[in-house]
Amino acid sequence: KDPELKNQSWDRFLPKFKKKNVKRKKPEYVKEKKARSVFPPAQMPSKIDLQIESGEYFLSQEAKQMKKAQEKLEKQKEGIEKNKRRREEAFIAPKEDLMREEDLKKKKKDKKKDKKDKKKSSKKDDDDESTLDAVKRLKKDASEKQKKKSKEDEGDEKYMM
Repeated sequence: KDPELKNQSWDRFLPKFKKKNVKRKKPEYVKEKKARSVFPPAQMPSKIDLQIESGEYFLSQEAKQMKKAQEKLEKQKEGIEKNKRRREEAFIAPKEDLMREEDLKKKKKDKKKDKKDKKKSSKKDDDDESTLDAVKRLKKDASEKQKKKSKEDEGDEKYMM
């Protein structure tokens, strides 16, 4: 071993790194830290603690069973009432329309006739003829309604005592 090397600098034997001037990348999204309290949250009461507060812990087995049975009955009653209301909804009569289907059909036919009559009356010079036709048609409709009413009344009389 060389006594001359003893006092010389050892830097030439050490690795040489190039200095790089690299800027640190900043994160795009920075999470905000939540404010923490020094003390942990209070412990939730246990099942036994809740029973002690309500007084249920000190009841006898029979009393506990009675209480459970009572709660079960109440729940059943609520369910029964709910089902009963749902079933009764089916028996509520819907609101009836003032006009029957027959009346609606007649009105549609009358509208079609009126349209035809208007076309005819526009072609005709005399308005008197169209009004006479309308009067005849109205009389005919009225007599048909009376016939239907009388037929319905006859059917009703069969069932009366």
